[in-house]
Amino acid sequence: MTDQKAVALFVDDRKENILALTAALGDMPMEIRTASSGQEALEILRKIDVAVILLDVSMPIMDGFETAALIRGLEKNQKTPIILLTAACLSETDFSRGFALGAVDYLTKPFSTDALKAKLQFFIDLFLQERQLEKAMIGFSRSAKGQITILLVDDDLRNLQTMKAVMDDLGEHILTVNSGREALSILLHTPVDLLIADVKMPEMDGFELVRLVKSNDRFQNLPIILVTAVKAAREDIALGYSLGVIHYILSPYPPEIFKAKVSNLIEFIRQKKSLAENVRIISELNRDLSAEHASLTEFNRQLNKDVSAKSEKLEIQEAQFQSLVDVLPGFVWGLSKCAQRSFFSRQVLDITGYSPDDLKDQNLFSDSIHPEDRQFVEENVHRLASLNKSYSIRYRFRHKNGHWLWLNELANNIDVKHVNIDIQHFHVLHAVGVTFDITLQIEKEVKERQDDRLKTIGLYSGGIAHDFNNLLGIIQGNIDLISQQSGNENSLDCVSAIQKATNSAAIMVRQMQNILKGSSSCKTMVQIGKIIQEAIPLFNAIAKKEVRFEFHTEAIHDTCLADPVQIQQVLLNLVKNGLQAMDSLESGVLRIELSEHFSNEDPSRQSEKSSFIRLSVCDSGPGFDTEAKAHLFEPFRTTKGWRGGTGLGLYMVKTIVQDHGGWIETESIPGKGASFHVFFPLAK
Repeated sequence: MTDQKAVALFVDDRKENILALTAALGDMPMEIRTASSGQEALEILRKIDVAVILLDVSMPIMDGFETAALIRGLEKNQKTPIILLTAACLSETDFSRGFALGAVDYLTKPFSTDALKAKLQFFIDLFLQERQLEKAMIGFSRSAKGQITILLVDDDLRNLQTMKAVMDDLGEHILTVNSGREALSILLHTPVDLLIADVKMPEMDGFELVRLVKSNDRFQNLPIILVTAVKAAREDIALGYSLGVIHYILSPYPPEIFKAKVSNLIEFIRQKKSLAENVRIISELNRDLSAEHASLTEFNRQLNKDVSAKSEKLEIQEAQFQSLVDVLPGFVWGLSKCAQRSFFSRQVLDITGYSPDDLKDQNLFSDSIHPEDRQFVEENVHRLASLNKSYSIRYRFRHKNGHWLWLNELANNIDVKHVNIDIQHFHVLHAVGVTFDITLQIEKEVKERQDDRLKTIGLYSGGIAHDFNNLLGIIQGNIDLISQQSGNENSLDCVSAIQKATNSAAIMVRQMQNILKGSSSCKTMVQIGKIIQEAIPLFNAIAKKEVRFEFHTEAIHDTCLADPVQIQQVLLNLVKNGLQAMDSLESGVLRIELSEHFSNEDPSRQSEKSSFIRLSVCDSGPGFDTEAKAHLFEPFRTTKGWRGGTGLGLYMVKTIVQDHGGWIETESIPGKGASFHVFFPLAK
C-alpha cells in the first residue's frame, strides 16, 4: 500500500515487560517506541504521530487510566487507538472506565502473541490508509487531475471567438457550438464541467436550453452562465436564476470581469471535482476496510474460540500446579533476570509471617536474613541469575514476630527453550526456588549433639567422681585425726567448716552422678531460708570483688520437700553466675530474696491457690538481651570464653528445679542487672 512505516508506542514501567513485548513483536512491519511512564509517553506523543498505543494499567505515579485521559487531551491523539494491558483481574467498573477513556481493547496477561499481532496489524493498516488518504486529499486540493471542460453556445461566431479568446490563457478544454440542439448533443456524449450560453438564439433560446438541461438528472448540478447582448429585463434575470443559472452577464462586458467570474467558477468546479474524487477514494477505502473488518471479525471469532479452549486448558493446568504447590511443606518463589525475588506462593505467610504482598518490598526479604548469612545468600542468588548456577543452602531468617528460623533453600534456573512464549515474556522468570522451614530439624540436631556430649561427659564423670571421692576420703580422714588431736577452739571451728565443705563436695559429686545417670534425689523437709543463711559465709569467701550481699525474706512459710544438697547447689550456681556477671565492676550488690507465690493471684480465692516459695537472685551486672535470654539454659553454652565455665551451671539448675516440680523465670534490662526467680512447691 505504501513504503511508510507506522509507529507503535509501548508504555510500561517494568523494563522486562518492554523487552519481552519488543522481542515478541519485533518481526512486525512497524517502528517500536517505548516509554517507562505516562509522562514520558506524553512527551513522545507531542513529537511524533503513532498508529497504536499499548498501555499498561498498573504503573506508579500515573496509572494507565490517568495516562489515557491525558493522551485524549492531546488534539492529534483524540482518536489514536489505545490497547490497555493488565496482569490483574479488573472489575466491570475498571473495564467501563477504560472504554469511556477511548480504549479500543483490553488484553489480560498472559495473552496470545498471535492475537496481539492481529490487532496491531489492523490498526497499523488503518493508520497507513488514513495517511494515504490525507496525502491524496492534499494533492487534490492543490490541482485537479485533468482540465476543466467548458462548452460555449452562441449563434454568432464572433461572440464565440471573443469568449474563447478571453479564456484561452486559462488552459482549460473549450468546446464551441452554434445552437442549443448541438449543445444538448454534446452534453449527452461528452462530460462538460461548465456551460456558457447566449440568451438570444434562433430555434432554441438560452432559457429553453437551460430548462431542458436542468430537466435531466445528470445535469442538475451543472454550473451555467447566461450571456446577452440585449439589456435584460428584471423579469428575464429572475427567470434565469430561477432556472438554476449561476451568473447572468450582460454584453458588452469588460474582458477582465468576464474572465474573473469564469476563473472563480472554474476554481469552485475544480474543488468540487477534487471533493468528489476524495469521496470516491474514501468509498473505496471504506469498502476495503469493511472487507478487512469482516475478515478480522471472523479471525477474532475463531481466535476467541481457540483462546477459550486454551484458557480452559490453562486453568486446569494452573489448578493442578497450584495443588502441587499447596501440598509442598515449603514456599515457592520466582527470580527475575535482575536477581529480584518477583513472587512468592502463599505458604510464605505460614512460614515467615509475611504475606506475598508484604514481600513486594524487595528489601524486606533480604533485610530479614541473619546479618552473618546475608552476603552468602545474596552471592548464591546473583550466581543463579548471572551464571545459571543452581544451589542448595541453609540460612537463618527472622520471622515477622521476631524469632529466628532456619531455612533450607533450593533453586534452579528455567530453560526458556521449553517455556511457552507468553509465560516467558510476561512473567519473565529466570529461575525458581523452593524454601523449607528446617528449624525443628536444626534444633533436633543441636539437641542430639548436646545429648552426645552429655553422654560422653557421663562416661568420663563416673571415673572422675570415683577418683575424686577417693581424694575426699583421704581429706576427710586426716581432718578427723586433726580434730581429735587439736584442743584449740578456733582450730576446731576451721576444721568443722572444712568438714562441712568436704561433706557437701562429696554429696555434690554423688548428685552429679545421679543427675547424669537419671537417679532420683534424696528429698526431705527443708527450710530454704536456713540453707541461704548457712551459705552466705561461703559466698563471701568465693567473692573476688567488693560485693555486698543482701538477704531479704517476706516468706512466713519456707518449708519444702527437697534435697538440701541440690537446693544448695542451685543457690551456689545462681550466686556464682551473678558474681561472674559483676567481674568487670569495681563493686556490686547481689541480693537474695525469699517470698511466697500463688499460682492464682485472686485474693478472694486464696484457699484454692497452689503455694510456692520464690527464691530470687539479683545482681547489678550488665544484664543480657532477648537473644541471649533464649539460650541461657542450654548445655555447654557459656559467655566466659577462656576464663572458664563449662556451660553446665544453669543447665544443672534448670534440671534440679524441674525435678522438684518447679520452674525458673528470668528478667533483665541490658546495663541494669539480671534477676533469676526460682519457684519450689511449698510443703502442704
